Amino acid sequence: ERIDSKMLAEEERIYGLMEAATDAVTWVDLNRQFHRVHYQAADSPRLTRILMSLLEANTTYLVKAIREDPMSLRRAQAEHAAIIDGLRRRDVDALQDIVVRHLETIIPA
Repeated sequence: ERIDSKMLAEEERIYGLMEAATDAVTWVDLNRQFHRVHYQAADSPRLTRILMSLLEANTTYLVKAIREDPMSLRRAQAEHAAIIDGLRRRDVDALQDIVVRHLETIIPA
C-alpha cells in the first residue's frame, strides 16, 4: 500500500534487467535489488535490514537452485511480473496470494 510511483518504476527497471540477465549470479543480485525496493516501501529501516539479511543468507542456495532447475528462475520472474501488476492495480488480495506463491517457489515445502 505504501509503494509510490518512483519505487514502482525502479522495480520495473530492475525487472527489465532481470529479464535480460544471462547468468544466475547476475539475476540473484538483481533479485536482491528488486526486493530491497519492495521492502523499503514499508518505510521501516529495521524490517528492511531483517528481510535483506534473510535474503542475503539465501543467496548461495538460490544460485544453486537456479542452476539445478533453470525453470525456477522463469517461475520467479513470472511471479515478479504478477507482483508488479498487483502493485500497479493496488490489489492487496491478489498481492497476498502472489507473495505466498512466490515464497513457495523460492522456498519449496
